[in-house]
Amino acid sequence: MRITFLALAMVLVLSGSACAQSYGSYYPSEFLWGLSWNLGLPTSETKDYTDDFSLRGIGLEGRKFIKPDLTVGLSFQWQVFWEKVFGTTDQEGFTVTGTQWRYLNVFPLLANVYKYWNYYGDFRPYVGLNTGAYIVENRLEMGLYQLQETKWHFGLAPAVGAQMPAGRFLGFLELRYNYVFKSGDSFEQSYFGFIIGVGLQ
Repeated sequence: MRITFLALAMVLVLSGSACAQSYGSYYPSEFLWGLSWNLGLPTSETKDYTDDFSLRGIGLEGRKFIKPDLTVGLSFQWQVFWEKVFGTTDQEGFTVTGTQWRYLNVFPLLANVYKYWNYYGDFRPYVGLNTGAYIVENRLEMGLYQLQETKWHFGLAPAVGAQMPAGRFLGFLELRYNYVFKSGDSFEQSYFGFIIGVGLQ
């Protein structure tokens, strides 16, 4: 699954390099492409499972202008949470006690729409909404034993942020709240994503 994700990421980057030369009549380019470092702060039930401020995340963004102040696009991300704890937990019908390594790999595969202001300025604030599928891999390791579950979820991610353009390049900062709905007997997930990125326009 991780190899598939990375292959998809490479396709997006390569296609972005080819398409970023297309220009529209109202803005420097029809497309925005970005690569980001993602930090994550778990909340609610996610925080109960792994209370870790995550520095391990990566993302790719591709957006197309349909109006001078409006884009639609796709977002691919990978966020990793983990925590070492001592305790008792129930997993797949088993009760385990001891030192546990808890891992949570979250792969959001989202479509989005974003609204921009001050497009020709040096600071472009924006708001957006992402929605789509989340692949959530929940893994618990204890000694020689490992319990793992991978499920697809539906989720939403409203966002606020800003772009700082510099010629064909830009930097961007974004705060995104990811809410992942329950899937079967798997609990809901939620976390804040702090996104620091660079891109082409």
